[in-house]
Amino acid sequence: MDRKIATAILLAAAGVWADVCPADDAPPAQIDSSSGEPVLLIGGRPAPPLIYRENLPWAHLDMGVQHYASMAGAGVRLFVVGTGLALTHSPEQRDRSRAQYLAPTLDKILRATGPDSRIILLLTTTLRRTSAPEWAGQNADEMMVWPPEMTPGDRASISSLKWRELACEGVRDIVRWVNASPYSERIIGWFLCGAGGEWLDYWDYSPAAEASFRRWLSERYDSDEALRTAWQDAAVTLESAQLPAWERLFEADRGLFHDPARSRRIIDFMQWYHEDLAAAAALLAATLKQADTGRRLVGLWNGYYFFPGWSVPERGVFRRRQGAFNLLLDDPNIDFFVAPYSYGERYPGGVFVPQFLNDSMALHGKLAIVEEDSRTALAAQAEAAYDPERSDRPYVTIGDSFGRSYDIDESIAVMKRNFAGCFTRPGTGLWWYCLGNQGGWYDHPRLLDAVTRLRETAERNYPGDRRAAEIAVIVSNRSLWYQKVNTLQQDLIARQTIAGLSRIGAPYDVYLDTDLEHPDFPFGHYRLFVLLNTFHLSDAQRRIIAERLQRDDRTVLSIYATGFAGDEHLSVDGVREITGMNIEMADVGLRKGAEVIVSDFGHPITAALPRATRFGTRSEIGPLLWCEDPRARVLGDLIATDDSGGVFTLAKRGGLAIKRMEGWTSVWVAVPGLPPDLLRAIAETAGVHIYDAQDDVVFASERLLAVHTLYAGTRTIRLPRERTVIEAFTGETIATRAREFSVDLPARRTGLWELR
Repeated sequence: MDRKIATAILLAAAGVWADVCPADDAPPAQIDSSSGEPVLLIGGRPAPPLIYRENLPWAHLDMGVQHYASMAGAGVRLFVVGTGLALTHSPEQRDRSRAQYLAPTLDKILRATGPDSRIILLLTTTLRRTSAPEWAGQNADEMMVWPPEMTPGDRASISSLKWRELACEGVRDIVRWVNASPYSERIIGWFLCGAGGEWLDYWDYSPAAEASFRRWLSERYDSDEALRTAWQDAAVTLESAQLPAWERLFEADRGLFHDPARSRRIIDFMQWYHEDLAAAAALLAATLKQADTGRRLVGLWNGYYFFPGWSVPERGVFRRRQGAFNLLLDDPNIDFFVAPYSYGERYPGGVFVPQFLNDSMALHGKLAIVEEDSRTALAAQAEAAYDPERSDRPYVTIGDSFGRSYDIDESIAVMKRNFAGCFTRPGTGLWWYCLGNQGGWYDHPRLLDAVTRLRETAERNYPGDRRAAEIAVIVSNRSLWYQKVNTLQQDLIARQTIAGLSRIGAPYDVYLDTDLEHPDFPFGHYRLFVLLNTFHLSDAQRRIIAERLQRDDRTVLSIYATGFAGDEHLSVDGVREITGMNIEMADVGLRKGAEVIVSDFGHPITAALPRATRFGTRSEIGPLLWCEDPRARVLGDLIATDDSGGVFTLAKRGGLAIKRMEGWTSVWVAVPGLPPDLLRAIAETAGVHIYDAQDDVVFASERLLAVHTLYAGTRTIRLPRERTVIEAFTGETIATRAREFSVDLPARRTGLWELR
């Protein structure tokens, strides 16, 4: 019997039915990058990537379906539905379970959302001890081990070959089930959810992890002798190599940095730690594509970068196993990536920063989807009403108050801000997500009306919009491998972006350092390059910086130890090479950080700054670097006092310097934490167009412009050229063929305009 007919009979026996869409030779969905930016095609036609997702606990399924229907009423047509893969069950057990749970869920959602709706199926590949206790007990060496106490983890190790085999079998089986089901043509994509949820994972010291590390070393080194030479260990072999002691990850050779000449073992461990997760994700993506013959899209969580460190460093940037993202960017089996936006300052009046590298994704032809799980006023009401003693009330188990909005107006302002943060960057979309069993965070007439108007705005401008950013921010994953676990990275990455770059009044794009080697990297679009944390640079990247960045009257802003680490050694000469300045070094590490105080206000970069401007970090930093170059102009002094190893005081060393070079300008600063007015002045001096100089959050593309305020007042907004300005929600013409316009904006609100 035909599998599709057999499955339909099984579903009908369970009381479930759905209309079967006619098959089409064209894939249900595609990503088309022929225009230079990735465009989502549904049924061969462009479709703005606006998606809705909600937790669907079986006990509250009907309520969740109502929320899906509400979003469909606002014109949303793409939905995410999750399912487990029951990895340790037989195919027959899986089919029975899917007939009982997944099929009714799909049927109800598709019926409630209309014939044009489509589904991305989220696949949970994690194998947990709680859901598979027998397997976990029989395969103890395949389960995670968590440092520092080395306690058993709750799930299978991402390194486990047994888990990978089960996961591959599981994704092949869900493809089989879907293709035989009546829902086949309505499901357009697969979304891989693994390694504890978002492929973030945690440090793993299990036997499976150590075995994987040895396999990786055997591919990297062709003999025991080569490994011994690299590690400077006469006894180690490829079969006996061990994971480094946990404490060793918090130690370094020079300040924060591992010296490749002395600590190659640690650098190898860090590289393997990230590449092993990428290998697991790539394996499952390839398995899906092969099983599905490439018909549907494949996506996963990855590319995370801009997130808070939470409380302890091992749970911050170093924990996230995203450091081999460049490998997944080049993977032909992956079509899109997803991540929430940064949890730092989500509140109304705060900033929107995608947690991942969506501009890198666009460069590589991958669609970027931001998970928009903002807590609206409805979420806040649900939390306030939560009563654990009331068993008859739907309850919130996950939802919390990250930056929640306290009324509908604030909720709409945040929705507009985040929409603009996505759709002013071509190749980026969003899915709204109600993170909690209560759901329905958008189920209010005014919020649904806002969804409708945002969708209409997207449809008027998608595709074909172009980037307007003249600032490129370059970040580095590989640089993390060359550092001990530390908290300075939070100041360099998250805080410098959230509290600095996001309020300069101009858009910026963010790329990986490896993207500089991409043949289509748009060097000519940018007037200012910010080298954010590029401590490690390969020889090839150094050549590209010299040949492509340091020319055409561009400005290059380098922060702290740019270029300090090479593949084989650490050297301050690398910093001198990138900055073009004579940089001196004190080989010390300070626990309490360092600051720069602006001392020269006679330069355009500093002329308008408050006279007591100072900035820096309270995180550990080291070695200390300063400028001592008679041909550079020092605009600020590096100052530091610390009791590390006795009292250490440094003053009147060049901490902020500018130097005009042949064909370009170098700006170097010894510490992170540059405030927005200083960054804005550097950008203006570089020739970058500033739309709004009042510390607002600004998003801009060729067709869209948005300003999100913290405080109330009149805003005068400058445009790069004459444009007609139209209010996006009302269609009112604000200005005609104007180079600037003024608007009164309340506090914590968003102005959103279309440019014609």
